[in-house]
Amino acid sequence: MGTVAGFPKSALIMGILSATNPPTVAIELELVAEFGPIETRSDPIPYTHSTYYNAEMGTPLTKQWVSFRIPESANPSFADFKLNTQAIETRHSIHGHRRYNVDPGLLFQHNLILLSTKNFAHRIPLQDGIYGEVELIYRNGTWTSLPWTYPDYQMVTVHDFLSHTRQRLLF
Repeated sequence: MGTVAGFPKSALIMGILSATNPPTVAIELELVAEFGPIETRSDPIPYTHSTYYNAEMGTPLTKQWVSFRIPESANPSFADFKLNTQAIETRHSIHGHRRYNVDPGLLFQHNLILLSTKNFAHRIPLQDGIYGEVELIYRNGTWTSLPWTYPDYQMVTVHDFLSHTRQRLLF
């Protein structure tokens, strides 16, 4: 029988989608107040993988990733990261339209797990309507996509950001 222990070292990753390039200081200040200092940051990239957000958020859309260190002594409820980002999105909404889509994920040594409010066959219920899904697997020195991996998470620039963050925060 295995022994119950805390989760392995991880980093909190946030994908920030916005019609503002780069995202405004206000959203980053709120994320920093909630999750601590930003440790790594990707360059903003044009978000052209879907038109799903266009009507709500406007165009052109830009996405940028940031990371936060999760203290080794912490034993967070991972669902709370998504619940907290949902609240931040709501506070920055105008007339019910989000200005930002903030998607949290957890970067571990061997994978990236994204958190979602949407249930699908490949997602695992965590708590309070929040689901987790393995988005990418790290093996043999490279990131491997899965059949459901979002197109933006298949990009080399995102893999480079995740590898840099993985090296800096997990080792």
